[in-house]
Amino acid sequence: MLIIGFGLGIAFHQSITPREPAIHSSIALNNTQATQFLKARIKALHWPDAQGKTYTLTPSPTANNNITLVGQTPYELDDDHGKTTFVLMDIHDNKAYLVMQSHFDHRSFGPKLQTIDTQLVIMDVSEITD
Repeated sequence: MLIIGFGLGIAFHQSITPREPAIHSSIALNNTQATQFLKARIKALHWPDAQGKTYTLTPSPTANNNITLVGQTPYELDDDHGKTTFVLMDIHDNKAYLVMQSHFDHRSFGPKLQTIDTQLVIMDVSEITD
């Protein structure tokens, strides 16, 4: 009787104890969707080097773009189930090197899963002159 009760106790405990979610991750270079995502949001890029130059995307961003990335300061967009972070890593020879990482938690929809996608995006930029 004690063994049966102990076995049921373990089974019950495991059924109500949340399991850690599986984590799936990916890494990509110049993913088209990531590039379009950033181009639709970034207004300007400021690299605080000795000259402190400010750059814009080439071709020019639309009026809806409102994000200015400064140096290597992360910029985050959050929602209920995920987060997207992007960071300007460098500007060299009129190319901006950005890392974009998106996290999505699927647990509200059933699967015990989180996905983490990391993208390195290289975009053309031009210096804004006064």
